[in-house]
Amino acid sequence: MKAMQARLCRKNQLLFIAALLLALRVERSHEGKQNTALYFRSIEKSYNPKYVDSFACNISTDRSTISTSLNIAKNVSVDFWMKVAIAFKQQASKKYRSILSFNVNLCEVLRNEFNQQGLVHLWIRNLQKYSNMPRTCPWKAGSYYWLNLRPEAGTIPKFISAGLFRIDTQFYLKALNNEPFTNVTIVFELHRD
Repeated sequence: MKAMQARLCRKNQLLFIAALLLALRVERSHEGKQNTALYFRSIEKSYNPKYVDSFACNISTDRSTISTSLNIAKNVSVDFWMKVAIAFKQQASKKYRSILSFNVNLCEVLRNEFNQQGLVHLWIRNLQKYSNMPRTCPWKAGSYYWLNLRPEAGTIPKFISAGLFRIDTQFYLKALNNEPFTNVTIVFELHRD
């Protein structure tokens, strides 16, 4: 029963992502341009000292980019998993409402990166433009960075309205009893005109 529920949940996630991709393709086919601005408000982070020596995140003074550095203390021989939850804060409410969540094997995404056109793959390619992150797994001990990271045009779907958003990202090691690796929460404002 649980296996069937897990397959159904995964199928629903894939259908939702497919709908997002279809919407992206439809939006890209329209002629008019819409200006989008994203401003980072805050970052909270934590890490597991068993695997990470240091982890720093900073927002630029104009709030348009983030720079991050990560020093991995020892080789990680199992796949990284990434759980992402994106929430929107409605103006009249003090609470965030979940709009999208997914849980993926990051190493599998990296292995198949050039064969896929999904939203997650677009975001990973964007991350890679600004970093020295490994393109494959396993990740070795060492220092990694993401400098002046910003969303690229076309990676924020046009059907997402302006407002305040929160992204909670958890990297963990599923093969090691879901041992946490790093957690990052980013709050940002999205403006459209």
